[in-house]
Amino acid sequence: MSSELNYQKVKQRKPIRTYNSFEANQSADIDDEWNTFEEEQHDSSMELTSDELSSQSLYEPESSKPYNRNNVSSTSTLKGSPYINLSSKDVHRAQSAYVDKKSNSKCGRTVLLIILILIIAVWVYASKSEEKKCSFETLRQKYTDQDSKIWHILSSGVNNILRDRTKNPGVYLFLHNDGSKLKSIVREIATQTSNCFGGRSQLVEMNEHDFTSPNAMEDYGYAIMKFREKIQKGRVALIVNLNDIPAESARALHTICDTYSPVAEDIVIYLTLVIQSQSGNNINIARETLNNLWGSKLKYNELEPLVTRVTDQIITLH
Repeated sequence: MSSELNYQKVKQRKPIRTYNSFEANQSADIDDEWNTFEEEQHDSSMELTSDELSSQSLYEPESSKPYNRNNVSSTSTLKGSPYINLSSKDVHRAQSAYVDKKSNSKCGRTVLLIILILIIAVWVYASKSEEKKCSFETLRQKYTDQDSKIWHILSSGVNNILRDRTKNPGVYLFLHNDGSKLKSIVREIATQTSNCFGGRSQLVEMNEHDFTSPNAMEDYGYAIMKFREKIQKGRVALIVNLNDIPAESARALHTICDTYSPVAEDIVIYLTLVIQSQSGNNINIARETLNNLWGSKLKYNELEPLVTRVTDQIITLH
């Protein structure tokens, strides 16, 4: 019974369709045509995309494109292309030119600096070679009977002031037993010294009246005032014959001959003193002579500092 039922079910199933060779070939042809169609569509899409990209590259503003060094070709395929066509040689040549230009600029600055240094060196050398100098050579040849050390002492002291090596005044006291000869030689020395300073500098003289006038006798500050006025016109002062200056106004010389707190800087002061004898130590002779002149009128505490300043540097003439 069961076997009959199974037979009926199997009999009721639809038979499996079999394809003949014609139908199989027809199906294969359809598949080939479909694949060909898909490939053509893909190629068409790719061509369209390429054309669109080409169109965009032609009309897209240059500023909106990202810079890519590899995109710059050595030859241009589009007329009027915004790209600059540079070969590797062109780039190397441009870099070399820039380096050369930069190097030349540095070399130029170096050369200018060297030239400037040379100019300064020459100027300094010329300035040193043309330094002011006071040699007193003319007077040395004229007064051959005088000790040669005199001219060396004067030249050294005056040159230190001329060359701004010191701001302190130079104070020189000349001694001689002949008043007229002493006055003549010292005047020539003072004139020569004034000429060494050059410019509008002139010899300044403090005469006897500047120390013996009633004003000076009453107040020695008057003599100091006169010296201040006169020294404005020159840098060399001549004060002759201390023997004629009274003790009362001689106090002014303590201020005039001050080398530490001077009335005026960079000046030379020449003083003369007539002595009785030239035998012996010139310092002792000068101090003794001055003590005899002013000691009776001045106390020791006034006299000693005054004599010390007046006898700062002593030169004895023959």
